[in-house]
Amino acid sequence: MISVLLFAVLVSGADLIEGDFDGKTIEVEGRAMGFTESGFAMKVDDIPLTVITQDRPWFLRACSVTQPKLHVRGVLEQVYGSTASGQMEGIVGLRMSPTEGMSFVPDARFFFNPFTLTLLVAVLVAYMLYASHRQLKTKTLMAERKRMADDLHDTIEQHLVGAGMLLQLGKNGEAREILVRAKKEMRDIVWGLKNDDMMRLTPSEMIREYARGETKKGICRIEARLSGLPERMDASQMRDLSLVVREAVGNAVKHGGAHKVAIVSDPLEGGGWQLRVANDGIPFDPGSAPGPGEGHFGLEGMKARALRLGAKFTIDAPDGRTVVTLVKPGKATA
Repeated sequence: MISVLLFAVLVSGADLIEGDFDGKTIEVEGRAMGFTESGFAMKVDDIPLTVITQDRPWFLRACSVTQPKLHVRGVLEQVYGSTASGQMEGIVGLRMSPTEGMSFVPDARFFFNPFTLTLLVAVLVAYMLYASHRQLKTKTLMAERKRMADDLHDTIEQHLVGAGMLLQLGKNGEAREILVRAKKEMRDIVWGLKNDDMMRLTPSEMIREYARGETKKGICRIEARLSGLPERMDASQMRDLSLVVREAVGNAVKHGGAHKVAIVSDPLEGGGWQLRVANDGIPFDPGSAPGPGEGHFGLEGMKARALRLGAKFTIDAPDGRTVVTLVKPGKATA
């Protein structure tokens, strides 16, 4: 039992030896020096005293190093020695059995010893690392929330606005088409957020897996010839790159009637890269392509994602084959 002792009359170290306290209940203050088989050793004014106890509260855990100051109340036993002839030799030891427990007496020596300071520094470093991790996690979460909000604003909201305008004009067929596209965009956004397995892949592996999956569906054949893409991208970049590729392929099949799609990437000087998505469908005509005014925001979404990737986005049909191109410049070389 740990107790706080008030109004105590303390016995000094000299009185422990010189006074008549054998078998009496007294109170002492001293420093714990280390554990013994029967309890722990302490010094009272430099006089050694063994405290008989199995109680080891927190302030005794490293007492050989920290040497905490204690207030102990208990029964004192003065151990006497004798010579070979049987004559009394005097007090050779002091033992004490606590009756009301021990109390810790805080002082600067306990808190400013190497062990305690090292422990304090370790706790502070651990807390700082924990706080830094929490702050980084919070920043990442906020960035993901902003990116999702941007995706919803750039695509879903615009689709819904366009569909509403078309409904007001009585163009129900066109409005339905826009709502179908909005559903697809939402599915793509949710897919990007949920697909944790994608983050274990390189960008090239991610595109090849997508190409194999789409080819198996039998709607079109996708060939991926990839080199020069970075080995790693963060989660947001992987999602943007994936959704640009998926949108380009989806447009090729749905609007161009394509049967074959080629996804090709090449390295550029300085660590940059170029990625092209070409198809054999009806050539894309930028002049006649529906845009935001007609409720179509797919191209705007692709441009926004390319911008976040730091890449230039173009779409044209130079030789009768529609090509979507992303160009990520490399670092300038001297």
